[in-house]
Amino acid sequence: MKKKSKKPTGVPEKEPQYSYRSSKEKCYIEDRLLPQLRYYSATSRRFQTEYYVLSIINIAVLALIPVFTMLIDILPIFRYVVTGASAIISILSSILLVRQSKDNWLDYRITAENLKVELAKYRAKAGEYCSENPCETDLKLSLFVENCEQIMRAEHTGWHSRMQEESDQK
Repeated sequence: MKKKSKKPTGVPEKEPQYSYRSSKEKCYIEDRLLPQLRYYSATSRRFQTEYYVLSIINIAVLALIPVFTMLIDILPIFRYVVTGASAIISILSSILLVRQSKDNWLDYRITAENLKVELAKYRAKAGEYCSENPCETDLKLSLFVENCEQIMRAEHTGWHSRMQEESDQK
């Protein structure tokens, strides 16, 4: 049985239906932008899954502590179970805090969506890309590249700031 590779939805591998205006445009979109979109989408999903799994386990263990506490009188061993469950909650909460799964998930998702919007505007010749003048094609592509790179740079700067804050707190 052949194993299917998991590809992020919403960002196709190749886009044959779109006819590129120039080789520079094709190169930027296929070699830079689409791989970055796939990366942001996949990483966002990974952090989302991590956040939900750790949070749900944390909630479930937290909900069981009162039940285990009531059973201490019947079976004294539950004293250790309650202690272990409390330790698990502390560990999971710390992991969520240190990994910043929710913040990373949202940041990567926002970046991916901003890049998708920019690509859609560029392809539709909307907003600042609105022009049928063939002489402006290179200018529009340059503007598009600058806007996309600014979106990616903003995400990287935010990530770097969070890492710097984290190391400053240690």
